Amino acid sequence: AIDFSMNHLGVHGLPAGLHADWNDCLRLGADGESSFVAFQLYWACKLLKEMLGDKDPAYTAYLDELSATVKERIETLFWEGDRYLRGFSEEGFTIGSKNDPEASFWLNAQTWSVISGCASQEQAEIVLDGVYEKLNSPFGVHLFTPPYRYHCFDGTRMGLFEPGIKENGGIFCQSQGWAILAEALMGHGGRA
Repeated sequence: AIDFSMNHLGVHGLPAGLHADWNDCLRLGADGESSFVAFQLYWACKLLKEMLGDKDPAYTAYLDELSATVKERIETLFWEGDRYLRGFSEEGFTIGSKNDPEASFWLNAQTWSVISGCASQEQAEIVLDGVYEKLNSPFGVHLFTPPYRYHCFDGTRMGLFEPGIKENGGIFCQSQGWAILAEALMGHGGRA
């Protein structure tokens, strides 16, 4: 998986979103980049390093260098002070910016920043507060808010669905688990 990611990088040297990174309706393209996958790559480097122990010092050094580079690029490209962007399309469209009129706050980028350990303690508290305030509902946590209505780009297939339904800001079981895990990792047992 690490090798695949490193052989499929977008314009800023982070993992390409390709046809879908998890969200089947978010097509970022070969040059677009996914923060969701970038956080997973960062986490995979840490996990594999732990599993290797001292068995392969050269590869461990590579993982250290790679994770440091990925973290620096994530912070530079995706951190917006109160959220992590969701990514960039291959046409250069920014996804998940606080300046976006629609789809300005995404769940997976926030939860995986915490799960991966990439976010600092302060950043993790900020993004999870945002998740709780902006995405939480009595029925679960929404994928993003506000749903797309008028400002879809070519790679957003979720605009085919009514706002709040399915990939257009709906609630998915798998992403609920990531939200619960992120909150639990931060010691927010009640909120989890």
